[in-house]
Amino acid sequence: MASYGAIAAAAICTCAAVLLAVWHIYMHLVNYTEPTYQRFIVRIIFMVPVRSFFLSLPLHAMYSFFQS
Repeated sequence: MASYGAIAAAAICTCAAVLLAVWHIYMHLVNYTEPTYQRFIVRIIFMVPVRSFFLSLPLHAMYSFFQS
């Protein structure tokens, strides 16, 4: 059973990871000197916000399921 503290810690870590990933994507696009490599790097880094968003969607449903 997840407590509010565990959910809050997970939310904080998720937000930090998304912000860091967005910052890295921005810096790669601003300094776009090696398009061949940076295109793939940006795609890999972009998986962090997408994955965290789609993994956080079912958390509310699972949390309410475990509470009952």
